[in-house]
Amino acid sequence: GLALLPAAALIYYRLPPDDRRRSSDDAGGVSMKALLRNPQISLIALASMLANSDYAFLEPTLADHAKARGHASSEASIGLLFSISSVTYTLACPLIGILANRQRCGPRPIIVSGLLLQLLGFLLIGPSP
Repeated sequence: GLALLPAAALIYYRLPPDDRRRSSDDAGGVSMKALLRNPQISLIALASMLANSDYAFLEPTLADHAKARGHASSEASIGLLFSISSVTYTLACPLIGILANRQRCGPRPIIVSGLLLQLLGFLLIGPSP
């Protein structure tokens, strides 16, 4: 964690500035505060935060749980267990993108169904000991 601090400082001071960025007095620029005041953007940000929170809940406890239950006996098998979600995400993204197209289902039902499926998954996992 502490290695990120010098890396961030190095990137900030050593990388050249991006000339393509718009200045704050540019008429086309939008501030972050203005974006977050938009309820649609705030809801999408909240949905993204909730959807990506599953790793924060599962990672600290899943490895020990898998070892205790005998599902994964080595570090390699635990790594494969964690890679299942990444492979599934990679393979499902194009299909979800096609479904989220406005001519098909639209983004709202896809986001809501994804959050409901995640809720179902958390309910099936059960509370952490």
